[in-house]
Amino acid sequence: MKKIASGAIATVLFVAALVFIVLKGYQIQLRGPIFVGLLPVAWFLACVLQLVTGVPFATLSEKWDNLAGWQRGLLGIGVFLTGLFLLALVIIAFALFLDWKQGIHRPLF
Repeated sequence: MKKIASGAIATVLFVAALVFIVLKGYQIQLRGPIFVGLLPVAWFLACVLQLVTGVPFATLSEKWDNLAGWQRGLLGIGVFLTGLFLLALVIIAFALFLDWKQGIHRPLF
């Protein structure tokens, strides 16, 4: 639970910092190794994975390695597509927030 709490706090602070930066009128430009900024989010998601499965991350990794190749492929594609869907939701929410901040009201699709 300590890992989950620390990951959640870091993620909330990261997102709050992004929102604060945008509200102050600055623009966020993605240059260089942008994945470094996502490390708190990755930490939180790894902790959520442990919470949902009830299995420590190292044990989950070992179980993953013991799966057949086709099982890893199917699960991997499923996890990847789920991640893309969640990422799309976050991007849409952030885009709507930016439009709202600028007073733009356009249709979503």
